[in-house]
Amino acid sequence: MSKRKPLTLASLRKKKSKTQQQGHLCRSSEECEDDADFDDFKDDLNVMKISEIECNIQCILKSMNSIPGMCPIVTRSMMYSVMPNRSIVDSELITLGEMCKLKLFSFRSKTLDYIMLFTDYSAFLNEKLREFGIPADRIVSTLKQCKHVMFFKKTELKTRFCLSDDSISILTEQRFLSFNPVDMKYEFALPCAGNFIELLGKGRLDILNHLKNKHSNEVLESELISMKFRHCSLGIRFILYDLIGSGHVQSIRCGMGNLIRLHSQHY
Repeated sequence: MSKRKPLTLASLRKKKSKTQQQGHLCRSSEECEDDADFDDFKDDLNVMKISEIECNIQCILKSMNSIPGMCPIVTRSMMYSVMPNRSIVDSELITLGEMCKLKLFSFRSKTLDYIMLFTDYSAFLNEKLREFGIPADRIVSTLKQCKHVMFFKKTELKTRFCLSDDSISILTEQRFLSFNPVDMKYEFALPCAGNFIELLGKGRLDILNHLKNKHSNEVLESELISMKFRHCSLGIRFILYDLIGSGHVQSIRCGMGNLIRLHSQHY
């Protein structure tokens, strides 16, 4: 994507090495602009402890518009757009999930995965469950212990999470829990997931239809970003990450900037 590139561990190591040679944290204006995705970039060692995927999630979320009730979510496709090796992405997502750095969710048909930083998910639960008088601390700590388990029987919710029948009913009604009547198991979910997927889908169609109506099926990214779309409330740049990662469009660097081109199979 133009303007601001997602940060990688390699780029951070390069910057750290350069500043060590200089003996102080002196950066050019261009380097400082790249670092603007972090509130505090004074301690490079702390940043190096963050995985490449976590860095890129933070960067992608900067392009997401703020919508009341919406959680800071990214899709797996968005990760593919900034880290082309899908096998590595899939492997690292599993590893980071097991390390409780990320919380992975699936949506309905399980054809689309969405991801949250575990710290964001923990903060979200603490804030929202307080409204219903349900302590989130036990839920968060138990989820960390059950990192390999995604589905729970009702008895497990009672014994391991210390949830009462009333609490389970409230969490299910408010869509913090998703119930599968086939295997009679529950899965922790996000109330805003349906809205997120709907907004993402509509935004995708808006951009794809615009490209289809173009004679060349392509447009400069800068031009696309400046346009007003009816259904791109999540953010045009944010949706582009998903379209590129899912293979619907291509981002091609040219003399005038990045060119967004509709993939040939979608003409």
